[in-house]
Amino acid sequence: MSEKLNADKKGNPVKILIADSYQSNLVLLGRILCNFNCEYDFEKSGSEALVKLGLGKFNLLFIECHPPEINGQAIVRKIRASGKREGLKIVCTSSSRKKNQSDFRCENCAVDGFLDRPLGMRKIMDVLKKEFPEVIGK
Repeated sequence: MSEKLNADKKGNPVKILIADSYQSNLVLLGRILCNFNCEYDFEKSGSEALVKLGLGKFNLLFIECHPPEINGQAIVRKIRASGKREGLKIVCTSSSRKKNQSDFRCENCAVDGFLDRPLGMRKIMDVLKKEFPEVIGK
């Protein structure tokens, strides 16, 4: 049974962009998100995600901390500095257990969340409940 996910009370769907260089993570996130009947799109690099963000209206970005071509923190800073993506929620993902990963949680990086891999239904559901509480339920 699918749960309808809406970005607002008017019924507009949550639009999610996933930027991850690992095909298996893209497949996994797609399988999880299809349970919520939301709209989502994929990119394999941070630079491609920046282009895609410029072309569409997304509510949520899942981005790996260390994508190819450009550092995840640099991508987040570019997005926030542009001022064009106001309201975009950004969640960084990483399989690294290094202590410096906490840098993504700091306010000056301006991310809304951080998820350690492996990702799963519970972790994604927790993010969706936190970022869209009025439409996904408690």
